[in-house]
Amino acid sequence: MRKTIIGMALVLVVVPLSAQERGGPGREALRRAVVERFVQNYTQQAGLTEEQRDQFGQALQRHFRQRQELATRRRQILRGIEEQMRPGVAADADSVAALVEGLLTLDEESAAAARSEQEAYAAFLSPVQRGLLVVHNERLQRQIQNVQRRQGQPPRRNNRSGNQRGLP
Repeated sequence: MRKTIIGMALVLVVVPLSAQERGGPGREALRRAVVERFVQNYTQQAGLTEEQRDQFGQALQRHFRQRQELATRRRQILRGIEEQMRPGVAADADSVAALVEGLLTLDEESAAAARSEQEAYAAFLSPVQRGLLVVHNERLQRQIQNVQRRQGQPPRRNNRSGNQRGLP
């Protein structure tokens, strides 16, 4: 089960990063190591039982597809807005309005998805374990942002009301 949790966490972190930057096998190995350490540290510090680890892995899998779909839709909407804002080309006000409205709707859906994830975690994690997960997620996101800054890449935006993307 530990490999399932690590695998899902890896997908949750690596897929968005690999879409943003193309790296070689060394970079992939580094990502795997970071995610594995994240999951290992969290499950150990949170004191998860074997049953909780299983449930955690299942929750990651359940919510991953929804996160992926929301992230894809966000990228499409932002791409549409950027296309409308090309220099020297008049933007279509109706199209821009629809795209911005779509972005706001997507943010609401993302917030609802975040609430749903937290409700799922609440079924098997204590409030303290959930709080620790939030802390671990924030730390991981800061580390990712620091690496991106050092590499001259813009930080990745979340599909949840502009917050940075992290694990659940």
